[in-house]
Amino acid sequence: MSVLPTADVPPQSFTPAPTGCEFRVFRPITTINVIRAVKALPDKQCSSDQFQTRVLKSNIDTLAPFLTELFNRSLSAGAVPTAFKAAYVTPLLKKSDLDPANVQSYRPIANLSVLSKLLERLVAAASRLS
Repeated sequence: MSVLPTADVPPQSFTPAPTGCEFRVFRPITTINVIRAVKALPDKQCSSDQFQTRVLKSNIDTLAPFLTELFNRSLSAGAVPTAFKAAYVTPLLKKSDLDPANVQSYRPIANLSVLSKLLERLVAAASRLS
């Protein structure tokens, strides 16, 4: 078994948002917003995602009210569900002529769940309207 090059890297740390950078007021997401956003999702799928995009798209009329409630509660509470924060990180070689044995030749690709991406897109769309 080989040792991962990141085995002895300290855990990542985060700093709080600057003072005054708050998301206190938002326009609630509507069921129509959710349906439109889901229909606009690409058909590709992360193999590790437990919620398949095709299932979401084919059942969006039934699921949209529940997703709308989940997303609005998340925004009003200022908290993203823990499951939405999990990502599968895949190293991708930056350029084909770089040394594949060198860790610095790679860049990380983070694959988030389809629901996490959906929430991000809805928030981004709402912020463009404000």
